[in-house]
Amino acid sequence: MSTSVTTFLLLVTISVSTTSCLQQSTPIQLALDRVLQATTLVVQNSIQLHELVGSDDISNYSGVALRDCTELYDESAARLTVLLSKNESYTGNDARTWLSGVLANHRSCLDGLDEKGFVRTEHQRVVAQNLTMVLGEALVFYGKVMNEGKNSQRHGWECIGSSHFERHGLELRLSATMVLDSINGIDFRPHRSC
Repeated sequence: MSTSVTTFLLLVTISVSTTSCLQQSTPIQLALDRVLQATTLVVQNSIQLHELVGSDDISNYSGVALRDCTELYDESAARLTVLLSKNESYTGNDARTWLSGVLANHRSCLDGLDEKGFVRTEHQRVVAQNLTMVLGEALVFYGKVMNEGKNSQRHGWECIGSSHFERHGLELRLSATMVLDSINGIDFRPHRSC
């Protein structure tokens, strides 16, 4: 069931992405691409684990965590697909709300895998880190757009794609690190000595 949902979402995403902004990606599209990559990886690991164990043994905690991740990533892909299906006409608040939900799902997945003792390979860690970074940068991007006052009304994104996104890359990466650090409870602000 889960793989058919993932396949459906992948096909919908491909159709949405080919009709809008050819060869350019919005931060939402980049986030969706990374979510689908993570979903594929989780599904592959679930299949491999099922083949090793031989059944859906409920005592197999890694399998339970992987199934939870599949559900969370499917929900995330559906959220981002709905956002993209609005013909790129949405507010910055819409984008930030949905991206925050996707980031929460991603963190829940990673926490569940860690809690159940799932050992991730280097490739899996890189995919997870890339998704975290893209989501963080997208949140910063939409936060910046909102703070500049460009998004006080409904805003149709006219192919603000990778060139615009990459132009602010260094600043976005630094800001994303600060956002992620603040989410993790790390105080990134410079301390003044009196």
